[in-house]
Amino acid sequence: MSAPTDTSSPPTPILVGGQRVAYTIRRSTRARHSSIHIHPRRGLEVVLPLGVPTTTAATLLRKEARWLAKHAGELHRATRTPPPLQTGVQLPLRGHWYTLTLNPSPTPRAVRTGDTLLVSTPHPHDPTAVRAQLERWYRNLARRFITDRVHALHDTADPPVARITIRDQQTRWASCSNNGSLSFNWRLVMAPPTVLDAVVAHELVHLTVHNHSRRFWRALDQRFPQHRACRRWLHHNGPRLTL
Repeated sequence: MSAPTDTSSPPTPILVGGQRVAYTIRRSTRARHSSIHIHPRRGLEVVLPLGVPTTTAATLLRKEARWLAKHAGELHRATRTPPPLQTGVQLPLRGHWYTLTLNPSPTPRAVRTGDTLLVSTPHPHDPTAVRAQLERWYRNLARRFITDRVHALHDTADPPVARITIRDQQTRWASCSNNGSLSFNWRLVMAPPTVLDAVVAHELVHLTVHNHSRRFWRALDQRFPQHRACRRWLHHNGPRLTL
């Protein structure tokens, strides 16, 4: 379980690729080492174990300046304010991009038609209401697609899956608990089907191997050989999978 983001005075932004980039500090009860993450919505984040001085964050960022410069494009995409949800915006689903069209209607409804995502809503000019309606729609699709893929990729030799949960996870795309419960980020339904399958396969291997040891990676290599390419895709494109 992770501790909340540090709510003390915001740290001083850093320069990356000639632009000032703000970052947050998050304390984690699970972290053994300090680390840097580029989160799809929160942007640049430094995770510190409990008890580690806050000043460690700035030290780590200076030390990893070359890595940050290498990922400057991804970082700036993650920290960029997304466009408002209005007609004409492009939204991803299953690896394709659809043009959002908002239709005033007393009956909320969303449907794909050709390259258009038509959303009927009583409040087309309220971004919060539109976002909530779209998220519900994406979550329902995610539950259906992800559940289907878990059943399709589950091997007879795997331990049983106790439960499948679709969540708005803050720092992960998916997770597997010790009791066999699988949790998935609903935004995975925005990714190409192969990428989703790679994440599902990853968690199914965790049913047997509860760590990222060599044994785990060997098992995943045998089960889903293209998982590394899918992981790279998710690393580079993850910030775009959001509303």
